[in-house]
Amino acid sequence: MVDHETIIFDFDGTIADSLMLVISIFRELTGWRGARTPEDVARMRRLPIRKVVKEVKVPLYQVPPLLMRGRKMMAAQIAEVPLFDGMHEVIQKLHAQGHRMLEMSTNSTQNVESFLRLHHLEEYFDAVYG
Repeated sequence: MVDHETIIFDFDGTIADSLMLVISIFRELTGWRGARTPEDVARMRRLPIRKVVKEVKVPLYQVPPLLMRGRKMMAAQIAEVPLFDGMHEVIQKLHAQGHRMLEMSTNSTQNVESFLRLHHLEEYFDAVYG
């Protein structure tokens, strides 16, 4: 008897190729125009949120409302976010092998669920946690 494991997926950057949309929303919300090169973007992604906030000169108290607005903006454009090449097949195969699959994300549950429905993946996940 095979003991099937639970597999937890991240959303942005693992299943959804959302980086360019996230950068676009971030720039629109903050007015910040830095991180022009892929190296700059990679550096910013490695920083703790407090350092990002300091670098883009956004007061810490404004972060929660900006995140809420950003999630709403993402919801309006979720259909434009592509699925990473090959992920549909990977998810199907893991499901067929009997693995329990969960989706956890800092994105909203609604955005993740909408994306999974659009890409016909919702049936493979046991739960989504945003």
